[in-house]
Amino acid sequence: NAATRLDGFYVTGGFANGAGDESSGGGVLASHTGSTDIANCTFEDNYASGQGGAVCNYFITDTAYIDNCRFINNWSPYGGAVDNHDSPSRINRCLFTGDSATIYGSCIFNWGSGSSSHITHCTFAGNLGDLAAIHNRAGGIITYVINSIFSDNNSDIALTNGAVCNVHYSRTTQSGYTGVNDNIDDDPMFVDAPNNDFNLAEESQCIDAGTALFTVGSDTLVFSTPADHYGTSPDMGLY
Repeated sequence: NAATRLDGFYVTGGFANGAGDESSGGGVLASHTGSTDIANCTFEDNYASGQGGAVCNYFITDTAYIDNCRFINNWSPYGGAVDNHDSPSRINRCLFTGDSATIYGSCIFNWGSGSSSHITHCTFAGNLGDLAAIHNRAGGIITYVINSIFSDNNSDIALTNGAVCNVHYSRTTQSGYTGVNDNIDDDPMFVDAPNNDFNLAEESQCIDAGTALFTVGSDTLVFSTPADHYGTSPDMGLY
């Protein structure tokens, strides 16, 4: 299809364990399509023996959009929650928690030079295993992470084969990212992380610490008016 939209679903118990394409995308496999749009969905306890425990975008020719989704306890060797294989993506206002992988990317794995991604207002918290939450593995991949929170992951970002990740206005403790580009390393002070409440307590330094406008060339990644957020600026993270 030229465009595919999935809106408002709860996807759980997906089990992609077949041969070829049937080993990828425990919840959703989008393959060789123009664009995809996944919004307002929860993916919980899905599995893929290949790539993309919850979602696998495979050779998307336009853009894979994921907006306002929750990824909880998904697993795959490549991309515990989301795998983008030669597929550009825009991921906005999503939660990743309890996701895991055994080879690359406990939450998101971008591979193939066409897999540049824009990640805005996301929270990556308490993801499992020894891998980074986001792994970019190919020259030509350029990821931007804006207004997001990384907390209690083994590591936040891994880059191989010349891939690039730019992080701005985000919370991270990873060396090379914290303390630059308006990033901070303060405790995000979630309300109740053990029970998946990742709202920010009133005293959190992530409140009003994001940016209302972020552009890359002619491309606007973040645009928020005063009516869109409380306080002087948007908060970091999902909420």
